[in-house]
Amino acid sequence: MVDAGLLSPIPVDLFEDPAALTWEIRKNTFDGYKVVYYTVLDSTNVADKALLDDAIARIGFSVQNINTIP
Repeated sequence: MVDAGLLSPIPVDLFEDPAALTWEIRKNTFDGYKVVYYTVLDSTNVADKALLDDAIARIGFSVQNINTIP
C-alpha cells in the first residue's frame, strides 16, 4: 500500500517497541453498498498504544464511529 502511494510510512523509531505493533486491513460498508478499506494499527506496548490512541483522537476518529469487519 505504501508502494502504491495509498499510505505514508510511519517511522518505526517513533515507537518504544516496534515488534509489539500489529496492523490489519479492515473494511466498512456505508449505505449498504459503498465499501471502504482501511488499515488499523495497534500495539501491545502500553506507551505505543497511548501514542496511537492520541493520534486517532486528534483526527476526531474513533472505533465507535466504524462498523468494522476484519
